Amino acid sequence: MDGTTVRECVPGDESDYCRLNIRFIEEVKEQYQYWDSMNFPDESGMRSIYREILGMPAIMRVFVAKYGAAIVGFANVQLVYSVWSEGMAWNVDDLYVEPGYRGRGVAETIMRTIERCARKEDCRRIQLHTELDNERANNLYGKLGFRRERMLFHMKTIR
Repeated sequence: MDGTTVRECVPGDESDYCRLNIRFIEEVKEQYQYWDSMNFPDESGMRSIYREILGMPAIMRVFVAKYGAAIVGFANVQLVYSVWSEGMAWNVDDLYVEPGYRGRGVAETIMRTIERCARKEDCRRIQLHTELDNERANNLYGKLGFRRERMLFHMKTIR
């Protein structure tokens, strides 16, 4: 984890965030064909999405990870009210670290930062989902105290 810092995104992170998101989408689509039914944005579309996200801090947060001087990872976090938790829940929707920086503690630092920020804002729960065969991620989340639950993720593309 030495050399890794994590912070919330600022407008100047747009190019790095978009570059990483596009790489993330490409990797996921290559591994999991069920995402083929989705229409993914090009770089221009991703830039529009990024600007939109930054304008919605009550429902969406984005964190970036720097390793040295380079931005090498990100996490998209959705903020939702949970009736069952009687308060806010943060859903880590996406977490990505560039391949050359994996295994260096970057993802762990991202998740610890998210938890610290969520606690500071009195969040009641952090949740996320992973592909069943993503052993690296599943092991990390277990190490960080996340429990595996027996649930299915359902998706229907409507647009």
